[in-house]
Amino acid sequence: MSLSYDNVDALVSHELSSLESVLRVCDVELVLLDGNSPRSAMQATIHDGCLIGKIALGMRVRGRFVLPGDWALLAYVQAADEVASWCHGMPLGPGAVITVLPQGAAEFSFSESSALVFCLVPTSRLPTSASASPLMRSAGVIQAGVRRSAQADA
Repeated sequence: MSLSYDNVDALVSHELSSLESVLRVCDVELVLLDGNSPRSAMQATIHDGCLIGKIALGMRVRGRFVLPGDWALLAYVQAADEVASWCHGMPLGPGAVITVLPQGAAEFSFSESSALVFCLVPTSRLPTSASASPLMRSAGVIQAGVRRSAQADA
């Protein structure tokens, strides 16, 4: 999936309502934090019952969403200003991984020129402690939160 986030001029203006429905299984409440119009580029596809997508932002935005009880969100931050971008108060910079489980509201803020890849997946598809892969760092279930890659911390 190729989608440039380097060229803000190539981003398209969208109504906030179309951006708010990007996850399809729930609404995302968005508030613009600067004077820019809601500009973004989005690509998404459904593969094997999962929504896989990429979004690039041309505006500062703050938002929140609540996933239905049978969905989880996994995301990788490709680009973001670590000072202005966060999820639940944890800084989000390039290389951050976000896991959102259906256990409450997810709150976030992204800077202009942020880009992330996401996968919305049914929770029934996530590993449980009984079926955890030996390839996982620790045997157990997937936990909600923000993680930084070792490469991003270096």
